[in-house]
Amino acid sequence: MNTPMSDRPLLVVRAQVDPGVMKEFELWHRSTHLPLVLRIPGIVSAFRARTGREPPGEHLMVYEFQDEEAVQSAFAS
Repeated sequence: MNTPMSDRPLLVVRAQVDPGVMKEFELWHRSTHLPLVLRIPGIVSAFRARTGREPPGEHLMVYEFQDEEAVQSAFAS
C-alpha cells in the first residue's frame, strides 16, 4: 500500500534522557508538554518515533506544521 507523503514541514527533536528517569520524563512529556505544544497555532500533529532499537534514554519526537509560515510563528511563540 502506498501512502502519500505529506508536503508539510516537520521538526524532528532528539533528546538524550537519563534512562533512570525515562518513565517520569515520558509521563511529563505526554501529560504536560505535548498538550501545550499542540495548542501552538500551526502545529497540526506530534508523535513519538520508535524503531524498537533505540539506545537507552533515546527520545525522538516529530512535530508536523501546517506550512512554512507556521514554523516561523511557532518558533516565535
